[in-house]
Amino acid sequence: MTIPRDASPAGRAIAEGRTLISRGAELDHYSSEVVRLLRAEGLQVICCIPLTNRGRTFGTLNLASRRLDVFSPEDIELVQQVAAQVAIAVENALAFKEIDALKDKLAEEKLYLEEEIRSAYNFEEIVGDSPAIRRALAQVELVAPAGTTVLILGETGTGKEVIARAVHNLSPRKERTFVKINCAAIPSGLLEAELFGHERGAFTGAINQKIGRFELADRGTLFLDEIGDIPLELQPKLLRVLQEQEFERLGSNRTPTRRCPRCRRHQSRSGAPGRR
Repeated sequence: MTIPRDASPAGRAIAEGRTLISRGAELDHYSSEVVRLLRAEGLQVICCIPLTNRGRTFGTLNLASRRLDVFSPEDIELVQQVAAQVAIAVENALAFKEIDALKDKLAEEKLYLEEEIRSAYNFEEIVGDSPAIRRALAQVELVAPAGTTVLILGETGTGKEVIARAVHNLSPRKERTFVKINCAAIPSGLLEAELFGHERGAFTGAINQKIGRFELADRGTLFLDEIGDIPLELQPKLLRVLQEQEFERLGSNRTPTRRCPRCRRHQSRSGAPGRR
């Protein structure tokens, strides 16, 4: 369960940075549901030792007893030594988890970059000297330095992706990843997981955690081709990304630690210019 930190002895131990022992009626002062459950089981004492390593506190080691005459100074000294070792182990586990996530992200980026190298487009690919081409290139130069979402309109085959690449190549994010996805080519049931990623066990066949295209394009460019074909039920989540610049993986209720505050999101829709 999720427990408000200031409503539990463990939270107070973290806030004060010291071992906290609560006995008897002192426990009833906390409004936490977990404290009420422990009291219902007849527990009389709770001892909370902060897990601190290199100045960082990221949890507590909690012990409880039905007896009031427990946790002598010698007991506390021993448990604090144990907690110091537990803190090192927990911090190492968190570090390894973060490293694995970064390795997965780098592997995904490598695949995309290799694909981009094989099919690279340069700004020079846009050839033409007509007034319409000059106006389009002027708009590219105008929006490229800005950190704003760009909507590219045009019929199928008119080169919306080439324009998106031109914007990316002229932007401060040109050294980062250019990620593209055709929203019309992916089944609606899989599109959400493809865009936002998913946690292990989020649906049948999700045997591993996977990052989505938004995370993959962190600090880079995400080109959403044929965005007009996104299902209605997915549009509010996409709107949240555009407005709040945050999202949640499928099967998760928390925002990934690596958000995309500087991610450029280009979208395209087929149709005549000016179509909304």
